[in-house]
Amino acid sequence: MKGMMTAMEEECGTEGMLDLYLYESEQLLEQLEDIVLSEKNRVAFDEDSINEIFRIMHTMKGSSGIMMYDQIALAAHKLEDIFYYLRESYPEDVPQQKLVEIIFQVSDFIESELHKIKKGTEYGEEPTSIIETVDGFLQKLKQEIREKEGELPPENTYVAPGQYYIAPAADISELPPLTIDLGAEEEPVPGDYVIRPKEEREQKIVGIGADRLEELYALVRRLKTSWEQGEKDLGELLDRLEKTVINMKKVSLSSAFRRMHRIVSDASRKLDKDMIFSAKGEELEVDRGLVEALSDPLMHLVRNAVDHGIERKEERLHAGKPPEGHIELEAKSGDGLLVITVRDDGKGIDREKVFEKARQKGLLCSGEDIADYTDEEIFSFLTMPGFSTLDRATEYSGRGVGMDVADSRIRQIGGKLSIRSKPGRGTEITLEIPTEIPPEIPEEIPQSKITTDNLTLSV
Repeated sequence: MKGMMTAMEEECGTEGMLDLYLYESEQLLEQLEDIVLSEKNRVAFDEDSINEIFRIMHTMKGSSGIMMYDQIALAAHKLEDIFYYLRESYPEDVPQQKLVEIIFQVSDFIESELHKIKKGTEYGEEPTSIIETVDGFLQKLKQEIREKEGELPPENTYVAPGQYYIAPAADISELPPLTIDLGAEEEPVPGDYVIRPKEEREQKIVGIGADRLEELYALVRRLKTSWEQGEKDLGELLDRLEKTVINMKKVSLSSAFRRMHRIVSDASRKLDKDMIFSAKGEELEVDRGLVEALSDPLMHLVRNAVDHGIERKEERLHAGKPPEGHIELEAKSGDGLLVITVRDDGKGIDREKVFEKARQKGLLCSGEDIADYTDEEIFSFLTMPGFSTLDRATEYSGRGVGMDVADSRIRQIGGKLSIRSKPGRGTEITLEIPTEIPPEIPEEIPQSKITTDNLTLSV
């Protein structure tokens, strides 16, 4: 049977099916997070958002079922189930914060499974906690409908697809009988027929605007005509063609900034802090590889800001600040550089505490005093491996590797990281990166430097 599946892959192009599935699923998750982040502070989702989230989950459930990724399909169905009841019954007093947590729980699970599939690693984790959480949430919704003597809608039952493709009807009355010998080999494991080794998975589908494709097509036609007619403007056409292709490789920073918004949202809830996230320059377009390379450094810097930089409400009020902390990402470009600033209005960095920690770690020469160092020199200690001034590590910080990882990653792509901070007023970390990135960017930081996504530095 598996030998037959290999032949089928070659014939039907299931590698393309997998790439398309992954691309579309990632796009759907982005749409989902856009909706949630834009409405998470409202009392409830409006009708359009409810219908759109239902559609997104229904689409993902169907495509995942067809691809035999049953765990993803089940998780999507569970979230779809909630929004099915919301749009059919419109119950009142739905706990919005709990609903947002469930949406992100499902989104994180699906994103994790997609990442495993993309990397060719073991996937198929059962969404047990999601099922329990959603079932409990749904029972409360149904109970509220019953108490108000409302009518419960029919159950939103999930039935796994029984076949991969339904062909158009055809007249087969005159065709001879067809016998297919599948042999005695074992049945495929769900998903196997589209999985290929990690080293072979180098192609991926990316979104390109139709206007750019049209521009590229027009330039190619002009180039062909000019070549045939022996015209002398070939150099100019080739330059324009090169610029067009370069622009096609670019994407906006919005996807990376969206992820930072999500981090602030999650941390605000878990750390019981009021925080406002804002972004400037997210419409800037840079090379796709650069956006991917910036994702981890920005994650560490933002996590550090929300965990340590921003004070709790009581502290801020006592210091004469607004109760809500403010974290801002700002991007600018010019002179061949992309400049990204992570800015918070928190309590700032204690330079004396950093200096004393550097002394304890033996990073200073004998007899040196804090007056011998500039702020920039003192803050540079924060980028050293294992440097942290916290006595106790938390989920978000204190293990002393976050700034190290961020600085290392930025240097790998030819950039630099600088830190400015004022006590009581906040911290500003600036990344300066060449827009012409190196041709090869390491996919991951060496494992010796990072062991979990939650490792960040805080001072």
